[in-house]
Amino acid sequence: LSTLARLERGTITVEPVALDAADTIKKIVDQYKLAASAKKLRIKVAVERDLPIIFTSQHEVKEILQKLVANAVKYTRQGTVTIGAKRADGDQKGIVFCVSDTGIGISANDKQHLFDKFYRANDNRTRSESGTGLGLYICQKLVERLNGELSLESKLNKGSTFSLYIPHYSNLEVDRKKVLHAQLDSVVSSL
Repeated sequence: LSTLARLERGTITVEPVALDAADTIKKIVDQYKLAASAKKLRIKVAVERDLPIIFTSQHEVKEILQKLVANAVKYTRQGTVTIGAKRADGDQKGIVFCVSDTGIGISANDKQHLFDKFYRANDNRTRSESGTGLGLYICQKLVERLNGELSLESKLNKGSTFSLYIPHYSNLEVDRKKVLHAQLDSVVSSL
């Protein structure tokens, strides 16, 4: 709720830093390994070799991936949760993170509303799990803040795959340069 309030007030400050996709995924796997193990789920990692370091907000990327992995573990009763990363295709420069599961899947009707505020799927299998219907809404808002894209592929009883594109070059890099120049100007003027 704190993140949501800051997003809606526009007070989230993005602090871009170098992000290593493989290291980020390793930390998230370590964080959810116990919860997956308790449900007898396997967590797989599928990271493309030699991924470039991207310049983005590490905190927001981790928060998005944590929500996606938490949902994958929550709505998967057996099988696997896979967390991966690869280079973006075509003209896009950046990284595509993927979180896939062999869970209950999402109906076509629910897909249309999944990123809406307070929306919970109209599936009896999801009602037994606690939730506010804010997680994916917050993810979408954070993705927009990073100039990225979040997409979903899913089939009922087959599982889901969320793909998160984070650009390598974005307004975040320009903003970071502006901040550094402003700090430098401030130091110079104080001399």
